[in-house]
Amino acid sequence: MSSKQLDVTKITDLSRARLTVGARQMQAMKRDLKETLGQVQSAMELVLDVDFLTQPMDEAEGIILRKIRNHYIPECVLAYNNVLYFAGHAISRQYMVECMDLAQMVAQSGTLTNAFVESGRMRELVTAFALDSQALLQANEQAAGGKTKKGKKDKGLEIWQVSWKEQSRPTDLETLD
Repeated sequence: MSSKQLDVTKITDLSRARLTVGARQMQAMKRDLKETLGQVQSAMELVLDVDFLTQPMDEAEGIILRKIRNHYIPECVLAYNNVLYFAGHAISRQYMVECMDLAQMVAQSGTLTNAFVESGRMRELVTAFALDSQALLQANEQAAGGKTKKGKKDKGLEIWQVSWKEQSRPTDLETLD
């Protein structure tokens, strides 16, 4: 074997070793992220409960609880949404679907919705959820154009699939009624 061939072999072996170490580190990071995410999800179950801080002993306590809800619930929900958004990019698109589930949960819960309205942070929430849905659609488009893991499909993503068919002529809206 010549000196050049030996150098190329060493470089190739070194590159493979680095890739293997990098892959192991990435797997360890994802495992740690999933574990931490599970802890965050468990903590948020209480905050997202419909009865969270809604049962005061008297009227004075009711005023204090409302102020606490209006200050902390929006902050917690927005932070939780950020966690899910990051997990959707770092771990699995499934967490982007959970962002959409969070949007539905806030919309269906008067307590959560009122906390955002009364705190003046509804616009921030709507913007965050719009970015979530846009990221989910982009991730789905990339997955459709790229390679996917054989036999593995993210649960629930098909409901967020959107396709657009170009029309050759304009649609007459009055005929649709």
